[in-house]
Amino acid sequence: MKKPLLLALLAAAVLPGAARAQWSLGMRLGYAHAAGNAVKGSPMSDGVKSQVPVQLEGAYRILPHLDVGAYGAYGVAQVGSLCQGSCSASVLRLGVQAAWRFAEVKRFTPWAGAGAGYEWSRYKTSEGGDTLEVTLHGLELLQLQGGADWKLGERFTVGPFASLAFGRYSKLDVKSPLGDSNGGTPSKTAHAWLTFGVRGTCSL
Repeated sequence: MKKPLLLALLAAAVLPGAARAQWSLGMRLGYAHAAGNAVKGSPMSDGVKSQVPVQLEGAYRILPHLDVGAYGAYGVAQVGSLCQGSCSASVLRLGVQAAWRFAEVKRFTPWAGAGAGYEWSRYKTSEGGDTLEVTLHGLELLQLQGGADWKLGERFTVGPFASLAFGRYSKLDVKSPLGDSNGGTPSKTAHAWLTFGVRGTCSL
């Protein structure tokens, strides 16, 4: 009988505020600039040089200051110098993340976090009736992020954020008039996305 009681007391000490744990939903809108190489000898700026991502996320507060959750982001991308004819590009990202909220400072609550996931970058060009579509995808190895939330009410916050994500494409899919190729392995090099924007959250 003593063991369950001891475990309960330990949980109460380690997880203060567990009874106040809650879900939250968030949305981000920003501008992201690409750096590094898509593949060896090919800078990101040649193909997909920037994007305007919209991110949806959900989190669960497991400690009074710690949220953990998942995210999904889709960005309309701006193409680079490789574009010939009519071009378009997009970036899709899915992953998990955690954030620590610091003490409130003049109605703003600073926070910092980290995450990791998977990324798909698609580039499509059409010329003379022919279409070429290239998709690079691989792990988003580490995403560092931070910002500050301004409380609008009991449930809503809004504020600026910035993030720096490091990734590496490991697969290459090609669709062309000459045939399709899936699962090719490009020369692995690192790239990064530097993002600035605004985040809004709603506690459920």
